Amino acid sequence: MITVLVLNLYDPLELFRDRGCVTIENVKGKPLQTATGRVYSAAGHISSKTLDFSDQTTGNTTFLQWTSIPSIRKSFMSTDTENKPRPPKGYVPPVRDIEKIYEDDSKSAEDYSKVGDYDEALDVYGVDTMTTMDCWKSLPPVLAENIALAKYPSPRQIQRVAVPLIIEGMDVVACTETGSGKTLAFLLPIIVKCMNDKKSGAFVSQELTPYALVICPTRELAHQLFEQASKLIQNTGITAAKMYGEYAFLPNSHELVRGCDIIFCTPGRLHHFYKEQYVNFRCLRFLVFDEADLLLGEAEFMDDLDPVIKDSNFSLKTHYQAIFFSATFSSKLLDASTSYMRTRFSAIICSKKCATNKLCLQQFQRVEKDEKFTTLVEILNNRFAEVDVSRYPRTIIFVNSRVLCHELTQKLLEIGLPATRISGNYAQNERIDSLYDFRNGVSPILVTTDLFSRGLDIKDVDLVLNYELPWHIGGYIYRVGRVGRVKLGESLTFIDPTYDKQIVLDILQLLQVAHHPVSCYLDEIVEEVKVNMAKEKESNFIFFDDDNKGDA
Repeated sequence: MITVLVLNLYDPLELFRDRGCVTIENVKGKPLQTATGRVYSAAGHISSKTLDFSDQTTGNTTFLQWTSIPSIRKSFMSTDTENKPRPPKGYVPPVRDIEKIYEDDSKSAEDYSKVGDYDEALDVYGVDTMTTMDCWKSLPPVLAENIALAKYPSPRQIQRVAVPLIIEGMDVVACTETGSGKTLAFLLPIIVKCMNDKKSGAFVSQELTPYALVICPTRELAHQLFEQASKLIQNTGITAAKMYGEYAFLPNSHELVRGCDIIFCTPGRLHHFYKEQYVNFRCLRFLVFDEADLLLGEAEFMDDLDPVIKDSNFSLKTHYQAIFFSATFSSKLLDASTSYMRTRFSAIICSKKCATNKLCLQQFQRVEKDEKFTTLVEILNNRFAEVDVSRYPRTIIFVNSRVLCHELTQKLLEIGLPATRISGNYAQNERIDSLYDFRNGVSPILVTTDLFSRGLDIKDVDLVLNYELPWHIGGYIYRVGRVGRVKLGESLTFIDPTYDKQIVLDILQLLQVAHHPVSCYLDEIVEEVKVNMAKEKESNFIFFDDDNKGDA
């Protein structure tokens, strides 16, 4: 008998759904809070409904997961490489001591104990049954001890689901909200399987021959993941290494020689080292794409990655597990990921309400372009008194261009505000120094571009401020995801209805998916945006803002 499989072109999950689908509820699930506000329809029309966070109505996940995220503009990379500053010769990025990393975790221990209670239910496609990991006891004792030192009380939702699937040997695509615990969800099973394979002799550490390769779109994210892995692999016999651009070539290669069971890298340095035969992947067991939508969605990244992954000397696809993690994913990118996967041994994990982190209270303010700086200074000075008279609130200010990032930081410094900046236009040593100054509170105001929006975890950020709206809704999701990662936080977005139109309606749809309370003040902005869009349609005139086209 011949079976003909007809795929629904509009449902990229069909292939996985045919093998089964299970929903994993949060065993401790509870509403975050009760708050009143407006709920918006997908078209942006205002509903009279009063919002209660206990409303568990499932949002329209298709909006974010499969249709709405465009190819992502790689705006955070410097295009003027000849004139860009370089780090000192022989530069080696500083790494925090393990004790310092654990100390930072301890400061958030109380928040860790609560944050998992609010995780969303997850749908798992590609399986018809599964057993979740509901505590750390099933992990090797030394790994469980390291987790205890990090003050993680119990697995988050994505960890409960992804860890056992990956340990079982499945390829996984995971799409859950920012701050949901995705990093641990792929690091833990890699460590467990590496420990087991070393013990059985199935894997023997060899020079420059990794067991797992974790690819990241930015150097800062690769560095952060390396630090987080370092605390987890203590006393396990596993080694980790990092490799990324502007880390001096010779000391970077020496780091790999010292041990690289798990490598954290960016695409450019990976391509360089592989081409020069400073690393080989004959024994690779894990290939991980962190922030997978960005890596798969940008041709420049894949131009570096494909010659490595598809090389005849790279590990066979049947020999390694492919893991893809992100907070946003489209059908196009899902198709791209499956080309690296063993489809019959794979699963997709999706948040039932794939939207922004519910611990972030999103607020909006109408501000005309020429009034933004004055308004920003007023807000920062007002919050200086409101939050703590001894310090400014730890604030991340997002802009769209490298030029504005520099200019805005200088203007803040000139009036005495403790600001620093990170963009693709600065040398790596400057970027790392600024990150540490911000993390340690030396410069509590960070001006940055979308370079900083992906994956970076600063736990005690008070406010994310969108000085300029990003070009697409995915950028907005990641920016506001820098706050509310383990405790309640706030985002404030400046909106100029003359320039910011379509994305405002996209944000409204996002708020509906998340069932997020918003101030009725937003009603006026919405109506003004609609009026402006109607006028443009009638006049067949489109307004372009040249100042908003820069890159990071």
